[in-house]
Amino acid sequence: MLILLSVMIDLGGNVVKLLQILSNQITYRGLFIAPIFSVSADRAKSLSTTLEEFKAFNMKAGDLRYQDTGPIQDQHVAVIFGIGHCRVAVDRVEATFSEFTTIQVPEIAKAMEATQNVARRLAPETKFSVHQLTYYCHAGVEGSTFKDFVGNLPAPSISAAGESLGTGFCFNWREPRRGWRTKFTIDCSLAYTDALFLSFNVDIVGDELKLTSAWPEGERYLQSVLAEFGLRFPEEENAANAEK
Repeated sequence: MLILLSVMIDLGGNVVKLLQILSNQITYRGLFIAPIFSVSADRAKSLSTTLEEFKAFNMKAGDLRYQDTGPIQDQHVAVIFGIGHCRVAVDRVEATFSEFTTIQVPEIAKAMEATQNVARRLAPETKFSVHQLTYYCHAGVEGSTFKDFVGNLPAPSISAAGESLGTGFCFNWREPRRGWRTKFTIDCSLAYTDALFLSFNVDIVGDELKLTSAWPEGERYLQSVLAEFGLRFPEEENAANAEK
């Protein structure tokens, strides 16, 4: 997904640089309190339940995958999309989507919820211990290289290491209102010249998580973090969630 660079002025009169999203990925993992062995024990039920739950996404039998060999934790039933997949394994649910556009965000969140639903239908007693969301992107910043951008941030000088090419930063927080544990990383992109690598992780403890609500909440939280670095996602990145 390629979005043109631009600069905007916030209400405080500060220059806020908009990010150019060059590549992105979102991953969701929900870990079970106890394993659900029926995923590998009943092939027909796992496949039929998954197909039925994902019927709203126009998925067909050919979009399903099933693995009942190898280590027990790797056995799973999955559904494959053009830009990612959703998977129910013995000890977790997983979903990964890459190079997605704004218009696809609501459907991705619904697909992640459908993955939870498959697990609960296969084993109604299923409980989640924690939900983990990880978003990352490679992004350009108008008029700045990575070294230029992080040069404005405080960093230790390590003279024995040689010439500094820029220092990355990793921050760990606990969000006070929701109790989320979050991690934000800003570093040099190894895939794109002079671009940033941004990573945002959220751990949410507990059984119930409605991803169609948590996604826009997490996005607003990340926007507030980026604002303190003088950065902002393009408006197009948030249009779908702003309407919610």
